[in-house]
Amino acid sequence: MKLKIAALASAIAATAFTGTAMAYDVRIDINGQLTSSTCQIDTANSPLNKTINLPTLSTSSLNTAGSYAGRTPLTLSISNCEAETTATVNFEASSVNVTPAGTLRNLATTDAAANVELQLLDGSAQVLNLNTDTPSYNIDGGKGSMTLYAQYYSPNGNVQSGAVSSYIEMSMNYN
Repeated sequence: MKLKIAALASAIAATAFTGTAMAYDVRIDINGQLTSSTCQIDTANSPLNKTINLPTLSTSSLNTAGSYAGRTPLTLSISNCEAETTATVNFEASSVNVTPAGTLRNLATTDAAANVELQLLDGSAQVLNLNTDTPSYNIDGGKGSMTLYAQYYSPNGNVQSGAVSSYIEMSMNYN
């Protein structure tokens, strides 16, 4: 019996000192910086609510597939930045308000227009895919601005009259 216990103790001790060679394939170093405050948008603290009121248009301006109309700008001022030089927009898209193609669904609940969506465009008037695009804007001397546009969009044509309403939330990353 003592021999069995001694053999068992020796086996346990041997495995305790036998190390497994550990190697890794990827090392991820994570660095960051905290500041007392981030930039302000339109001199307000977050969250900020802005509204773009598109013009009232005839459905005839959106009869054909792929047609768009009513482009309207929104310019946001960025200020009180410390050492940041770039503001990058991340759209908080969800399946409720954003289509798989990256356009905004019409979420109007009363007298809603049919066959119409909304597009958001960057400052160069390029259509943004809200599921994937992350436009960036320069910050110089602690301030900058970003212009976005919204417009009606008909992916299939044959728009029916009614109300159009949607929203997109966005987060800003400053570097």
